[in-house]
Amino acid sequence: MIIAIDGYSATGKSTLADLLAKKIGFKHLNSGLVFRAISYNLITNGIDNSNFHDNFERIKELTRQFHIDLEELENNILKLKAREVSELGTQIAKLPFIRERVTEVLRSAATNSNIVVEGRDIGTVLFPQADIKFFFKADTTIRANRLGRERNSTDFESMKMEIETRDREDETREISPLKRADDAIDIDTSHITVEETLELLERFVNEIKR
Repeated sequence: MIIAIDGYSATGKSTLADLLAKKIGFKHLNSGLVFRAISYNLITNGIDNSNFHDNFERIKELTRQFHIDLEELENNILKLKAREVSELGTQIAKLPFIRERVTEVLRSAATNSNIVVEGRDIGTVLFPQADIKFFFKADTTIRANRLGRERNSTDFESMKMEIETRDREDETREISPLKRADDAIDIDTSHITVEETLELLERFVNEIKR
């Protein structure tokens, strides 16, 4: 069984995907962390936002050689959530060969598995055949406050600007833009707790499993 969770950043989808997977005994895959792992590897090899446009061939070679250990991603989440890693990750996600690599990794991991996969194009591109699809959203102000708490930052305007920029880039990129699948269930986390959201997700999943 494949459960697809898509949606905007700072809506709680990573937390809920992980909790849901643990609650129902499924594997959890975060596609965003795969992009960030590639991004982090590029940064350690001297490629960042200032020069990545001039290094496509080197990026392609480094990505081809890079072994992505899905089990280790969660153990390195603090490194992978650093701002510079996130920013480069957004840029490289526009590159077709990067998306092809991530798609290859995720589809391979999902073979013959009960799995919760989260990202931005899971239900539309990677797993359009998913058994159930959720789409997460939340008020921008609430998301900015959540991002600030996550980064221990009180610069609300900077957090809000970053989220708005990320949304715009996710929604308008040429390849696999953030888009709600027609058959997805909307989950608005603006004013409900993590526990309430988990209960809601589990109820929908149980209905499908019957």
